[in-house]
Amino acid sequence: MIPTTLTLFPGQLLNQVLADTVTGTDGDDKLEGTDGDDDIEGKGGDDKIDSKGGNDENTGDKNEGDGDGGNDNIKSGDGNDFNRGDNEIGNGDGGDDVINSGDGLDTNIGDNEIGNGDGGNDNIKSGDGDDRNVGDNEIGNGDGGNDNIKSGDGDDRNVGDNQIGDGDGGDDVINSADGNDLNIGDNNKNVGNGGDDVIKSGDGNDLNIGDNNDANGNGGNDVINSGAGDDFNVGDNRFGSGDGGDDVIKSGKGNDVNLGDNFEGNGAGGDDKINAAQGDD
Repeated sequence: MIPTTLTLFPGQLLNQVLADTVTGTDGDDKLEGTDGDDDIEGKGGDDKIDSKGGNDENTGDKNEGDGDGGNDNIKSGDGNDFNRGDNEIGNGDGGDDVINSGDGLDTNIGDNEIGNGDGGNDNIKSGDGDDRNVGDNEIGNGDGGNDNIKSGDGDDRNVGDNQIGDGDGGDDVINSADGNDLNIGDNNKNVGNGGDDVIKSGDGNDLNIGDNNDANGNGGNDVINSGAGDDFNVGDNRFGSGDGGDDVIKSGKGNDVNLGDNFEGNGAGGDDKINAAQGDD
């Protein structure tokens, strides 16, 4: 079955009793957690955070407060983790962050969770489990950075740019492993022109969208390569108007639906190329 909505994992860290709270400085800190449930705040600077095992909450910069983000490196082990590259609540342009989360039900946000600001060039890698990865802002306006998202096996939800917020998309790369995945090259909601994105999804019934999921904006020149399974691939906007980019779609074995331009929305089409393997396509 093709996924049609975003799964937000409500209560993933609700009522959590944290074993340890670690707070950094305005400088470049090296912060370590425990094998329990930790809350680590990097503050300013280019920080390295290692929260180890447990259900952890890691923030590269500020829990509350405005300010541009540093270039942070966050490593969270196995468990249901929530990682933010920059601010939890606060405006500011994002830094170039690296987030590496282990197995579990993880949420990884490259830049601000709630706050406006242009995105940095982030690198997110999530292990096995049903993960949710956002390259730029969770809720906030700002142009997207050039992000790289790699998610492991599981039913993952990957957004290259903003989850909810206006802004032109960056040139993102999304690589999702096996599972029923939803991959969005640019914004999930709100307006913005698409970047030139590359999406590769593994085996499973995947929904891949080159540009915006539910918003207007001209499409970028995207490449979508979906593995075996009953996939639904849209080169430009899923729900939204805008001229199409020049997209390339290649789908593996299965009963696939491949659309070079908008699924629902007005706009001139781009010069697209579609290559479908065996199946009722």
